[in-house]
Amino acid sequence: MNDINEIAYPLTEEELFFLTRMMSLKPVFGANDPYKGFLVDEIEERYDVIEKDLLAKLYLLKGEDGGLEMAPLLGACLLACGADDGIQLAKRTEAGRVYQANLYVTPNIVAEITPDDGKEGALVIRPLASAEDTLGELFGFFPEEAPTKRQWAVQLRDMDMEEWAALPVQEQSNRLLAGGLDPDAAFEAVQAFRLRDSQGAMRKWKREARHWLAAGIQYVGHGEKTFLASEQPGRSLRIETYKVKTVDEFLSSFAGRFVGEAGAGAGEEEE
Repeated sequence: MNDINEIAYPLTEEELFFLTRMMSLKPVFGANDPYKGFLVDEIEERYDVIEKDLLAKLYLLKGEDGGLEMAPLLGACLLACGADDGIQLAKRTEAGRVYQANLYVTPNIVAEITPDDGKEGALVIRPLASAEDTLGELFGFFPEEAPTKRQWAVQLRDMDMEEWAALPVQEQSNRLLAGGLDPDAAFEAVQAFRLRDSQGAMRKWKREARHWLAAGIQYVGHGEKTFLASEQPGRSLRIETYKVKTVDEFLSSFAGRFVGEAGAGAGEEEE
């Protein structure tokens, strides 16, 4: 995603954890607890080191009263990270370009956290635009819809994307055949999900009390064929030929909480 001011804050997982605790934020989806299993004394020792590092980076400043103050834009990003809504993104193109990010969404600002390439446990947090602008851009994150002679969809009960990916090839094919798909179409779909010349996924998250509710959508491309898997209400998974309309519906159900008619007109309606 494109950030609004090309501002970025490299952080370690420990620094992110320290800052969110300092701000008394709710747990951040997708963030690890780097101190799991540590003793209290060990954590306090690490906190002393991290505080000095953050002061050296000017992410934290000493106030006139001796207390700690945070760089304002970094603080706004972290407040977004503690929000109740987010989207995880992952994409790999045929050219091998990879993008992974968590987006933390509030109406006025979206924060993006990405891995810092080549550095284990290192992250980069960036401020993006408003929810309306950022989520509008997401409607172009998946590819355009290519013309196809036949469109189909199969609904698989008691199934999510993780369980689908774990099934053996033959079992995936059997499930599609049982759903009414012909052998040739089932073979093409299973091949695409296994070989994946290109792929992308989005997972939307919403905090409900102490739990996270989630639903995901994934596309896979192989040769000239592209397919979708999307998690549906009631714990079912829909496998289908690629349709922009399905992607738009997935995003609109999330974006609508922030921007009303977000995504209207993105993608063409099926006849």
